[in-house]
Amino acid sequence: MTPAFGAETLRGEHGVYSLAATVREWRARHDQQSVRLRLVDPFALFEVPTGSPFGAAPEVVILTSLDPAAVQAASRAEGDVLLLWPEDREPETAPLAALITALRSDRPAARIDIALPRRADAAERLFEAGARGLIGGPGLEDWPAVLERHRRAQSLGFESDLVLPFGSTLSSDVTEDRLQSLAQLQAETGRVRAVTPLPVGSPDAPRDSVTTGVEDLCWIATVRSALPPTTRVRADWPTLTPRGAQLALTFGADEIIGLAGPETPPGTEDHPATLTHGRLEKLVRDAGLEIES
Repeated sequence: MTPAFGAETLRGEHGVYSLAATVREWRARHDQQSVRLRLVDPFALFEVPTGSPFGAAPEVVILTSLDPAAVQAASRAEGDVLLLWPEDREPETAPLAALITALRSDRPAARIDIALPRRADAAERLFEAGARGLIGGPGLEDWPAVLERHRRAQSLGFESDLVLPFGSTLSSDVTEDRLQSLAQLQAETGRVRAVTPLPVGSPDAPRDSVTTGVEDLCWIATVRSALPPTTRVRADWPTLTPRGAQLALTFGADEIIGLAGPETPPGTEDHPATLTHGRLEKLVRDAGLEIES
């Protein structure tokens, strides 16, 4: 599949409809006709209170606290576990490694992913404790330095889930260069598990001024074209909206991420606070694809 980069693909022979057709051909060639849902139960966010109902059996449980009640709830829940923290508040390695070891003992089948540690020695110790994936970055930080941290951690055996930002604060050339560096990293290590193209703008900018829907789809297709089928391309439905995420499947996304729960709280039709698993599954099947088990 010939890569076609950025918003420039909207012009000339590589128009947006041509991109969709190319992605369909790519799916057929690689026999990729299914989509994975990687959804977070809304009750599983941040510090999980004791007794929170994980009624929807989430694919992912997020922990941002080492609070015993939160850890206990996560140990009882279904789904993989993400241990996340702000860049400037990375936990001490020893208690974090102990937590990972305990979770691994309680739930040996669960995958445990962590935020990218700043220190190489911390990454090594957390891998030995049972963590297997790295989440987050590069965002708008020092791109080469963060990629190098991923490369070093991947040499230990970690896989990486990365974010590729694009939008009004970044030129297409910058985003293209970053995508090329991600493709090079995957070619070198084979351990880039997933990439999430994510529209970004200034903090006070309205969402519709950051990118257009067509630009979002264009970058989804571009990322898909630049990476091998072993790397998942994720559509973040809270950012793209449910309909945008469904269209993203047509343009190469093979995983939907975001919040999902047993009930949909009040919200706008296009952008509710959460979606039910059932509605997300319907969006996938209405796009002509199947849910990956």
